[in-house]
Amino acid sequence: MKRKLPQIIAAATLLSIISGCGNGNQTTTQNNTPAPSTTVSTTTSVTPIVLPEVTLDNFKVIYSGSAINDVYRTVSAFNTTINNTFGYRLNLATYPGVQESNFEIIIGNIDREDVGGLYTSLGKEEIIIKAVATETSVKIYVGGLDDAHTIFAINELKKAFLDGVLVNHATKIVNAEISITRDCSQIYIPNEDLDLYTIVYESTLDDNVKYAINFLYNDIKKASGSTLIKLKEASYGDDLSDITHGFFIGNFTDKSETIKDSIGIDSYVIRGDYRPESTIYYLVGTSNQEVLNAIQYLYRESVVNGKLNIREYNYVTVNSILHRDPCIVPFEGVYYMYCGTDNGYAVRSSTDLLNWGNYKEIFNATKVPGFTGVGDYWAPEVHYYQGGFYLFATYRSSTNNHRGCSIFYSPTPDGEFLEITNGHITPSDWDAIDGTLYVNQEGVPYMVFVHEWTSTEDGNGTMAYAQLSDDLSTFVTEPIEIFKSTDPVWADEPVTDGCYMHRLSNGELIMIWSNFAQEDFTEYTIGIAKSSNGDITGDWIQQDDPLYWNDDSNVYEVVNGGHGMIFRSFEGRLYLALHTPNAYFDDYKSKFIYLPIVEDLENNTIKLDLVY
Repeated sequence: MKRKLPQIIAAATLLSIISGCGNGNQTTTQNNTPAPSTTVSTTTSVTPIVLPEVTLDNFKVIYSGSAINDVYRTVSAFNTTINNTFGYRLNLATYPGVQESNFEIIIGNIDREDVGGLYTSLGKEEIIIKAVATETSVKIYVGGLDDAHTIFAINELKKAFLDGVLVNHATKIVNAEISITRDCSQIYIPNEDLDLYTIVYESTLDDNVKYAINFLYNDIKKASGSTLIKLKEASYGDDLSDITHGFFIGNFTDKSETIKDSIGIDSYVIRGDYRPESTIYYLVGTSNQEVLNAIQYLYRESVVNGKLNIREYNYVTVNSILHRDPCIVPFEGVYYMYCGTDNGYAVRSSTDLLNWGNYKEIFNATKVPGFTGVGDYWAPEVHYYQGGFYLFATYRSSTNNHRGCSIFYSPTPDGEFLEITNGHITPSDWDAIDGTLYVNQEGVPYMVFVHEWTSTEDGNGTMAYAQLSDDLSTFVTEPIEIFKSTDPVWADEPVTDGCYMHRLSNGELIMIWSNFAQEDFTEYTIGIAKSSNGDITGDWIQQDDPLYWNDDSNVYEVVNGGHGMIFRSFEGRLYLALHTPNAYFDDYKSKFIYLPIVEDLENNTIKLDLVY
């Protein structure tokens, strides 16, 4: 007796099972701008149609062309699964040359009248699974804009079949129409599938990268509960044909070398190679640091998020942002990242924190008549305040040969910024850097900044603040120094760098800032200080344990980093932005990264969002 066709059920149920991309959540930003949504677009008939009994072998699976390629292999694997599970093989047919029938699974954008227009509205990361039923027919349209996404759509269809959601064993009810488009910018590997995987890494990678790989391996096991995922070191030319599911880290196979050749200098890539019964992810970079960056990215997107996922189904390529002292401002769906240049300050923008536009000049000292800046254009930091954008930045002045802080204004985040202070706002006989804005709970603005060790009486840097006028153009109080570089137990140098204020959700006020934790000046570190009264005027108590330092205890902290700031993504998540490493050595360069953090309200602090 033939097994009967389980029928298509409501779209809402189908959506719950097709979880291979996006989380479907929508949040709002701090300025009430809606966050980018990864929800699906769904149309469902309210009147189900009852069909006669239909068996699986009534269906034809139609796909384009006759070449033996990855789409063909995936279709064949789908057919084999249906055969093994339900006892039948589907009828495979290629278009053109096949006669249209009443029960079809149409794979990809074939040149047929009923398919026309289905794919034209899809974004580059979307797939579609669209079932259309009449009283006499069922057509299921499956695919994406390219082969990689079509393969993904086929695999999602297979999951829906196997899970009894798209095809239901208990009912003959069919919705008249189900229309699903799905943003596939993230794909998840179920934790139970991780037992199939091996993490294979190149034997010639340096110790920093191998440390990170070891943390990745152990923390994936902790986060997923996987007990069988394996770790393997390999060299170029080793036979790896027995590994059907794996993460290949480094440049040690013909495929990874080909991938490396396709990306630019200071770039890394995570690319999936999909076969019917095999999935290999390549983590490839143009240097040890770029391989490390790929590992850190995978860690953040997998272990931290609780499921193993890789942004973009086919690949993600990231060009490193090589600059120091990053500042990120999310505004109206765009992330703006500011940096210093030889002659001033510039900004790059992104909508996803991965793909950044070219530098756009926002201030050029050589174009401003009479401007006194002669270099050291450091640490630009932009704040949205009373309807405008204020740039707090450092430069060296020709009038006194001191570095100092100044404030600039623009009505837009990427417009031309004009200096609103009369040169340096900080004392003219101080070396002062890294100014940031703090506004207390009564709305009073302050600048918090560094009094550098190069101009203090005892040679130790301090952190200072002064109240600002309402228009932020002048100090209305003299600066007050609040703590020294030597105050924390972890600090080992006279440096105070990169102050940034953050108010916890329980009202407590903390400051992150940087010093060095080792004598050799390579171990740049981010520490945390907390106000005793929840305001800038309180006593500042140093946290014994730094927020970020090079202690080789997790995948992030295998190289030093510092000068951090905190921002909230459009999805509502807190991140720490910093540069790492602090110096140029070997094939490592100072690069912008961002890491997820969480508030620890029990201890009135923040911490990296890690698996311990």
